[in-house]
Amino acid sequence: MIVKRGDTYSEIAETHGLSTRALIEINGAKPPYTIYPGDVLRLPQPRIYTVAEGDNATKIARCNGVDIWSLVQLNKLKHPYRLSVGSKLHIPRRIRAPHCPEERTQVVGTVPAAPAAPAESAAGAAPVPAVAPGAVAAIPDPTAPAVPATPIPESAAPAVPPAPVAARQSAGNAKFLWPAEGQIASRFGTKSGGLKNDGINIAAPAGSPVRATADGTVAYAGNELQAYGNLVLIKHEGGWMSAYAHNQELKVTRGDRVLQGQTIAQVGQTGNVPNPQVHFELRTGQGRPVDPLKHLGK
Repeated sequence: MIVKRGDTYSEIAETHGLSTRALIEINGAKPPYTIYPGDVLRLPQPRIYTVAEGDNATKIARCNGVDIWSLVQLNKLKHPYRLSVGSKLHIPRRIRAPHCPEERTQVVGTVPAAPAAPAESAAGAAPVPAVAPGAVAAIPDPTAPAVPATPIPESAAPAVPPAPVAARQSAGNAKFLWPAEGQIASRFGTKSGGLKNDGINIAAPAGSPVRATADGTVAYAGNELQAYGNLVLIKHEGGWMSAYAHNQELKVTRGDRVLQGQTIAQVGQTGNVPNPQVHFELRTGQGRPVDPLKHLGK
């Protein structure tokens, strides 16, 4: 297709029912993703899925190796995200190996991926967010089975040192602090039985502070993703996104600008967890989860 004045990657993707990230990747675009009138863009061929009996948004996302947040956004699904048998869904870019758990099999949930990088408008206008901030709360179909947000705790895990506000560790363009003081209940990566943790879980006293790992803007603060309980997502410099789940009380709201070390919540036991803890994730601008322990201050 030929770019017109005022076009952005995000608007073009939405018009054609595509993922912004997929559109950027197939055209080999690089930050700041500037496009100009007359540019010719390739459009990726959308993958179509037909909803079958027993399907829900969570299951379809997992079985296709995609992020549920992207699936909901791409198809403009509305709360409560009930799907009709035979309806067609566009499937976004695959970000992980497909995994279709058997019924009653425990599956570790993942916090929604970070929004795609901002897309510059044609002719060098101000950047337009590739993903609307309000779309962060991608809620799975409530008829789906409960999906635990955290794996079974690893009792033998070593203690985590306190998270002093001054401790910083470089990770690309971001600097990250420990979000809470406590012990590691579960580490990043694949677990037995095909489970996977896209972050770490820190067991900590209920009511103790949960701190922002770096300066940023709150992209989501709420409890609509039931498995995660009270959840906070923060967007950081360089496209990074951090997530904090299972909180007792939230101290911030969407759109708030927060500083590194600022208390954003209190440790809690909301969502599918047996004891007070923080499920913490770090994701790159491409939406990939990374091991927080490799990026946190000592």
